[in-house]
Amino acid sequence: ILMGNYFRVASTMVARGLVPFVHAQSLGLRPARLFCEELHGKREAGAFYKPMRAQSIPTPLNREGVIERIEAYQHLHGDNAWTPGVEGPPPSRLDCHPSLRPHLVSLSYCLAEPVMQESAAHYAFNHEGLYNEDTLMEISTAAITRSMRIRGHKDETIKRVAERMHNIAQTAAKIQPGQILIVGVPRDKLKRFVYDSKSFGHPTGLDIEKVTESLTKSPRRYSIEEGGLQARLMFTKESLDPKCGIEVVIANNKQEVSEYCRNYTLSSPENVREYALFFSQCSGRIEEEYFERVEQINAQTQAVVQLVKGGISHS
Repeated sequence: ILMGNYFRVASTMVARGLVPFVHAQSLGLRPARLFCEELHGKREAGAFYKPMRAQSIPTPLNREGVIERIEAYQHLHGDNAWTPGVEGPPPSRLDCHPSLRPHLVSLSYCLAEPVMQESAAHYAFNHEGLYNEDTLMEISTAAITRSMRIRGHKDETIKRVAERMHNIAQTAAKIQPGQILIVGVPRDKLKRFVYDSKSFGHPTGLDIEKVTESLTKSPRRYSIEEGGLQARLMFTKESLDPKCGIEVVIANNKQEVSEYCRNYTLSSPENVREYALFFSQCSGRIEEEYFERVEQINAQTQAVVQLVKGGISHS
């Protein structure tokens, strides 16, 4: 199901003039996003919950400001990217540095790739390291607090709701795979928002447009020395604007995928059918159990929203 959803959404994004990328994150972030959507409506929810990296950015930078920070980091720490399976000095973790982490989001060009350690699929099934529990709860609580405060809820009520949502998020974080987010970037803004990278966000210097147009013509992009097929989305004043044209769809959410793809014809429907046929034979029961657990998380979150709307609201 997940593979079929990926192909459906990616094909739809291409038809809409977008370049599809993939980002993986813990399912523990799902309840906060759903809470904001149910409380405010999906269109307004982005003001309180950023679907890729939800922590607030104290001071959004313009593109040039982000690039300046990258260059300053490289000048001080070097450009020693991680090479999977190769002994060497400690890697230079550019996108983990506090000055850059809030401004960069890791992207893969596809769901799976030759260097599996660097793929979105790998992180989705091994997401413990993406967020520790404290960070995950900080992100969720901040989103819930902002969304409730703007509706006039008192701090005592917000605290009680945040505690309930904390328990739901803890349960969700243990479910694997995590969220598979398909990120569509307008092709005419690709260079403004995204750059081609090695592991830990080190820029390759390659033209992002040429890379996306013809990955197969760049054999080195498939070698383990290059760290896999990666890119970084820059969170800037422009890309954080709700009207910037970036679209995000969660592949784990069957309803969201169906609604997004409703008015578009797949460019290669036979590929989706072949993948669906293969995976239904070997993992159908597992996926059914997975989606049942996700639906339980959704139902628990919606129940809290209903309490907020009708029961424990402003007291």
